[in-house]
Amino acid sequence: MKKLRFQIRTWNRAKKLEKCVRRIAEEVVKIGKQDECVIFVIDNHSSDETPRVLNKLKKEIPFLLTYRYPKWCTVEEVLPIPEEILKKVEAEFVWLWGDDDILLHDTLPIVWKVLTSEEAKNCAIIHAGHGWLKPHSYKVYHGTVIEFCNLMGFAQFIGWITSIIFSKEANFLFYKLDSKEGEELCPQYKEVYKLSAFAHVLVILHFFAYAPAIVVDYPIVEPMEPQTAKDAERWEKENVGWKYFLTIKGLKRLYEDKILTEKLKSRFFKYHNFYL
Repeated sequence: MKKLRFQIRTWNRAKKLEKCVRRIAEEVVKIGKQDECVIFVIDNHSSDETPRVLNKLKKEIPFLLTYRYPKWCTVEEVLPIPEEILKKVEAEFVWLWGDDDILLHDTLPIVWKVLTSEEAKNCAIIHAGHGWLKPHSYKVYHGTVIEFCNLMGFAQFIGWITSIIFSKEANFLFYKLDSKEGEELCPQYKEVYKLSAFAHVLVILHFFAYAPAIVVDYPIVEPMEPQTAKDAERWEKENVGWKYFLTIKGLKRLYEDKILTEKLKSRFFKYHNFYL
């Protein structure tokens, strides 16, 4: 089993995806961890140059594996991966990535030190610092998921997908959610959580609100560029604006079902410079 899987779900961003993958590979090679890491790209049925770019990259990067989904799915849908593929990319930790995000130079050793620490063994969520959100303390903190949500705001802690490194067990739960077993395990997912803009946040709170978490408060990752008009078009296709409001509905459900019991702090709702 690998120590770390970089998992990138991509759709029609071939140029950005290539830059994202190359930087990750460069940093992995730099610290000599090619045998302990795998880059796993899930192509959400892209119609641009993505398949060609991935074929080229696979010839250059031995620890890159890819899987193309047979049809396009909306952002909240979990893409089931064949068991034989999952076995090839099995890892102790899974670092989820946006295809338009970038790993900053010489930051992987900081993350690697945390992943190989004793504290990380029982950790559900590890947060890698967003480079644009300053200042950074350049320290590592230990606490619980709900504690960090209340201190940092849920959006900064676990809202941006590229800041999240899951334990193997936590990541595995997400693959169960769209199955029959998942419906029994968490009926709230299909009924409420899946419909929101922050489905993954609601699922994390459902299962891991009081679980151990670590925050690596260094600038580790950041978007390649500010949000563009093309990004807005993607969000409109996904109806993301309305789904923000449905996140509040999901939080209410967590309280109705007594999964969350303590009152959330006002900072929980901090969304960068605004409050929801």
